Order: sequence, then structure tokens, then C-alpha cells
Amino acid sequence: MEKLDFDLLPEALADMDYIRHNVGIIGLFALATGEKLLVATAHLFWNPEYEHVKLAQARYYLEKVERAAELSTMGVVVTGDLNAMPESKVFKVVMETRIGQKPLQSAYGDYKDGSHPAFTNFTKDFQGTLDYILHTLETVEVRPLPSQAECCSETALPNSQHGSDHLPLVATLRLVPNSS
Repeated sequence: MEKLDFDLLPEALADMDYIRHNVGIIGLFALATGEKLLVATAHLFWNPEYEHVKLAQARYYLEKVERAAELSTMGVVVTGDLNAMPESKVFKVVMETRIGQKPLQSAYGDYKDGSHPAFTNFTKDFQGTLDYILHTLETVEVRPLPSQAECCSETALPNSQHGSDHLPLVATLRLVPNSS
């Protein structure tokens, strides 16, 4: 297991903008078969005016995942609140990443009509997709997300049905051994 502290980015030594107290974690899990699966999650900085900070955090996160992925025999699952919309530069950088020889795929990337869900975060002032399950495996299915009407039924999220302003993402992934 490796804990990630984004305040330790090299950029943070020269620029206090990078001190945002965001964190992540990377874990290598031994399966009953003896195979190993890498799972990582992180929370990147939220403010859209600091895209340079999010980009640095995303690159650092992915570099750490890439290094740790060498120990995985079954693939990689990269999750988190990336605080980046699907059309953002940050998300484009994430999706251009290759783990070993495999590109990252988004479990919800073809949610409906070949695109990401309209939102994974739903507040009174903001609705958008910020949360992701990315992987080098195979998506079998994803849990449907509530409709906008369900999220608006009590103004916004959190509400009596959902305890956070972020919706829980759930995907069933098929483990596929890494090819040599």
C-alpha cells in the first residue's frame, strides 16, 4: 500500500498554490488465485480556476499508479473524485495514460448514448461528472445512476436517499490476466 500526499509534489516546493491537502492511496491486492490486482483512488483539487494544480496532481497520481502496476498480474483499477469533467484537459491527460501496454478505459464512458453520465455530482449550484472508475480490465456492467428528477426531489444532493453530493459509482469488472 502506498499513501499519496499531493502536497509533496515537486511544484509545491516553489508555489503554495499546490498545497491543497489532497490525498490518494494505492493498494495491491492478492486474489485467491495468487494473482495480484492494483486498485487506486484519489481526491484531486476541486477549483476549476486551478487546472494547473489538478493537472500536476493527476500526472503524479498516474505516475505512481504506473510504477505500482508493474507488480499487478491482473490489471489496474483507478478510481476517484478527479474533479474534472470529461471534456477537460485533466481528464484528457488521464485517458491518454497507458498502464503497461493497456490504455485506461472508463467503466461509465459509454453509460448512455456513448458518453459519460450527465452528472456524478449534483448540488444546487453545480451538476457534472467528476467521479470515475477507470481500469485496464473489461466492464461487464455498471449500476444505473438516479435521474435528475430523483436528485432534485429534495432540492439537490445530499438528500434522504443519497448521503453525499457525489453519487456512488459501481461497476462489475471482469478480471483479465496481463498478457506478457
